[in-house]
Amino acid sequence: MHAVKHLPFEEAVAVLDWACHTRRLDEVDLHRLCARLPKPLRRIAEWVDRDCESVLESIVRTRLRLLGYEVVSQVPVDTVRSIDLVVDGVLGLELDGRAYHESSFESDREKDLAIVLEGRSAMRVSYGMVRRDWPRVEQGIAAAVAMHRGHRRASGMPERHRRLQTP
Repeated sequence: MHAVKHLPFEEAVAVLDWACHTRRLDEVDLHRLCARLPKPLRRIAEWVDRDCESVLESIVRTRLRLLGYEVVSQVPVDTVRSIDLVVDGVLGLELDGRAYHESSFESDREKDLAIVLEGRSAMRVSYGMVRRDWPRVEQGIAAAVAMHRGHRRASGMPERHRRLQTP
């Protein structure tokens, strides 16, 4: 309870996500704990997602929800994998929390392709990007969601390529 009271909101959510995901807290325990919190924090249970698999996912999900996005954790893609976060139903957001590993490179690209083939845009963001350059990540997410919905085109891209006429 101490951590939930004293950590920044997004980190408190991450602590509770982890506790629920690892089954250290069940639904009843979560609600009991929240009932003992100061009144402004009691609704934190509404932010907890036991499907969330990492602290990075929790923090990004919470930040995006605070910005008004609908965010769902661990959405199935193809037959064996899940997308870390789906934003507004249109962006498959993959969060890479560890250093580059060549062994996962090919698998990551296959997953990105599966996301696109299911009709979503795909974006991959690292822990370092979230930590050091969140405003830019936030802009990228907003742009990807808007472009997927056809509200704007990428800067510097021509509206249409003119098709050459053959003689």
